[in-house]
Amino acid sequence: MVRSRGLREARSAVSAPVTFLIEARSDIDQAYQRYEGYREGLGQRFLDKLEDRMKHVCDFPEAYAIIDYGVRAAPLKKFPYIVYYRYENEHIFVIGVIYCYRDSHAWKRRL
Repeated sequence: MVRSRGLREARSAVSAPVTFLIEARSDIDQAYQRYEGYREGLGQRFLDKLEDRMKHVCDFPEAYAIIDYGVRAAPLKKFPYIVYYRYENEHIFVIGVIYCYRDSHAWKRRL
């Protein structure tokens, strides 16, 4: 079951539109499944924190520092994950939602 589809590919008058790469959706689905395996409802809490962070990214896409290749890193609150994204032409492209303790350059292979 693909839970990441519940995340809005949001657009509003003040927010930038978002596109999640297939790999980013896979990251989200894997994290959801892992947390649900730990405790029922924890996967949904993860998705809620991810959605909160994405709302902030959409409203303030340049708030996070560029770390390399024009990619920005937005950490989640309460979960050890980082949202890696590019902001180009007033559009956000989510490259990955990666576990902090995984290879910190894993997102580079997706460019």
